Amino acid sequence: MGAEDKNWDALVDQAATAFGGSVDKMVTGIRIRRADGQACSLYYARNLPEHRYELAVSIETVVGGYSPALIVAWLQREIAASGRRGAQHKGVASWPTIGFVDYDSAKDFLDCIWRLRAERFNPHRMGLRSTDVERGPEPNASISVQRGANELAGKSAISSAVAELLAEYRAPVSDLPDTTEVFREVRQRIGQAVLRRRLLKIHHGQCQVTGLALEELLRVSHIKPWAQATDEERLNPANALLLAPHLDAAFDRKLVTFDETGTMLLSSRLSSASRQCLGFTAGALRNRPTEEQQAFLTLHREQFRLTEAGARHSDRV
Repeated sequence: MGAEDKNWDALVDQAATAFGGSVDKMVTGIRIRRADGQACSLYYARNLPEHRYELAVSIETVVGGYSPALIVAWLQREIAASGRRGAQHKGVASWPTIGFVDYDSAKDFLDCIWRLRAERFNPHRMGLRSTDVERGPEPNASISVQRGANELAGKSAISSAVAELLAEYRAPVSDLPDTTEVFREVRQRIGQAVLRRRLLKIHHGQCQVTGLALEELLRVSHIKPWAQATDEERLNPANALLLAPHLDAAFDRKLVTFDETGTMLLSSRLSSASRQCLGFTAGALRNRPTEEQQAFLTLHREQFRLTEAGARHSDRV
């Protein structure tokens, strides 16, 4: 297995560190065992083509100060929100199993587990009621989400499409606190997954500039950053672009922006050689921004200009 994937050994080490146990090899992956029993199984996914790895977590695993019931409830919400439910593996079919498309996403999730264990939060701060844990996810979540969307749209001026996404986001995170960095990152990851699914549908799984149609590489680029936005803005498709990885990174660092017509504007910090290497010699959004998106892009261009001014000042100094 290691010969097939150069990242496998590193991921196994990450899992052992995250759960604090020793490694037992299996034909299909590895187990992490601790003194209190088996904590999880990590698989090199073969059953579902969209998953490269899958992690099944024992329903008896304690992580940090959290009880098994709380951990299972949290994992079920994460799986439901991300849409990455793993296959049922022999012997652990009752364990919550989450899939990952690549090494980075699996590593990030295991890092989250490690921090939950290392920081040892009070489990009651997770905010879950015992009835929630016993009931688990609502059997007909789509009805609940639609009901929530109708209520949100009726109470505010946001569009029904944004209200639907907002309700879909809030359903799995309503019981997660916003008091620690770990859970804020979990909430953000869930929200971005909800928005990403909608953007992939709107833009037919293609980068809005290059037309790249490899979905696993496409990134959601918030125009107004997540940390500075309201929930309504965070889940608004007008406040996001679906971009190839290099464009996402450049847009986030204000190396590129877009004018009101969608034409790409390039930073003076990008040399001619860099522009050539990145394919930034010319470019534009494939569809002209809507009026709502233009308002968000105006904010981004203001930050772009401030960054440019700061760079010019540094050059003079």
